[in-house]
Amino acid sequence: MEDLNIPKDIEEELLVLAHYNRMHFYTHFWNISKEHQSLHEKYLAEAAELVKPDSEWQDEKYYELGNKSQESGYIAIVFAVMFIEGAVYNFGAIYLGDSYIRNNLDRLSLLSKISVIMRMVTGKDIDSDGQAYEHLKKLLRYRNALAHAKSSPIPTARELMSIQEKASKEYYEAIESVKKAIEYLNDESKKLNDDAYFPGIFGHF
Repeated sequence: MEDLNIPKDIEEELLVLAHYNRMHFYTHFWNISKEHQSLHEKYLAEAAELVKPDSEWQDEKYYELGNKSQESGYIAIVFAVMFIEGAVYNFGAIYLGDSYIRNNLDRLSLLSKISVIMRMVTGKDIDSDGQAYEHLKKLLRYRNALAHAKSSPIPTARELMSIQEKASKEYYEAIESVKKAIEYLNDESKKLNDDAYFPGIFGHF
């Protein structure tokens, strides 16, 4: 930079910008997740308009929309976690360096990685009983179930109803947690630093 005769204060500002503007593609993951969150809601709304309250069975289009909604929900969940994982690595690498993250933290679980990085960067930790971790745990639990799906014995009719109710509850909790995990995690991480300009985990995107 000296060959270009750049003033010292401008040079320092450019170096800071270079430090924060890292090459990444995690925002694409979040864009994919948001797109499918919208599709999930769209298909649900369209299916709701087709419901026949007095009929035990619905038209084929109703079930088709239900399947499309669920598929979009799966994509939204998986790509949201991919975004969070990428953002946490990016945040840690900015403050602690790539080599430190790769050599010391890369094999930790996402929750442990967040905890260690925040303690090292701010000297404090995100509340493990707070809403950020509550929603992130729900999201991770469902993503893991999708990514590591396992077969099971064929249930009885009564067992099947119970299984379906439980699966539906967990699915909608995970969908709800897609946005909330990111919102609460960023808000709580920003509060750990007294600097008003501290960006939080997702502030660099």
